[in-house]
Amino acid sequence: MTAITDLSDPLSDEELERLQTILLDRVDEDAVTDGKDEGVLDVSELDGLLTAVVSGPVMIVPSRWLPAIWGDFEPTWDSVDDYGTFMSLLMRHMNGIAGILIQEPEAFEPMFLERTWKGKPVMVVDEWCEGYMRGVGLAADEWRAGGPEITDLLAPIRAFTEETNWLAHEIPYLAQVDKLLALFSGGSVAQVLHAGSNAAGQVRHDASAMPTTGCRAISLSASRASSSAHRKLESEILRHSPAVR
Repeated sequence: MTAITDLSDPLSDEELERLQTILLDRVDEDAVTDGKDEGVLDVSELDGLLTAVVSGPVMIVPSRWLPAIWGDFEPTWDSVDDYGTFMSLLMRHMNGIAGILIQEPEAFEPMFLERTWKGKPVMVVDEWCEGYMRGVGLAADEWRAGGPEITDLLAPIRAFTEETNWLAHEIPYLAQVDKLLALFSGGSVAQVLHAGSNAAGQVRHDASAMPTTGCRAISLSASRASSSAHRKLESEILRHSPAVR
């Protein structure tokens, strides 16, 4: 049986690796993916999606955001325990995001990927941004109701996604990275990553929320780009991505 775990416990590096493997292995390398939604393939994109879910203007129930994780490739579980383990990891990570945004929003750090390019570690923000905008899409009308102000605040995130054909990777790329990072350190992010909660534990709008001052770069052994189209651009993404200091 699956061991009972406190759903407020943060995930260890080993548990993040396990979650990453589950997300990745459900889509076979030789699977036909043309015209299909591969869903979320790494924990950085998952972190972005869950951040959007808990920071959005309305509560989104699991029956809506779980299919967004799977896309067209929902996994087949070998046992009930395997499914329970995955859901435990998922809910613990989600609760961790919500807890930080509610209790200590200045400590929030988006989970960006760290990859190696020509022997140097680089930070890849695209996967997290893809996940966040995937989460925004689950309540698109409610987000749009925020008007031009919310649209402008989301623009630096959207610029690193397939939706804009990765607009941020056009020159000057580093300026776009700086603009994205400024969203998490310049004050205006308070209206995107909301502090204050409703009875269901959802994080909601509060312009007084304190923004984060950094990001968490993670390097995982199992990793690939979030979509077939994105994989074709991975070399270009890594070539322009800033070195991790």
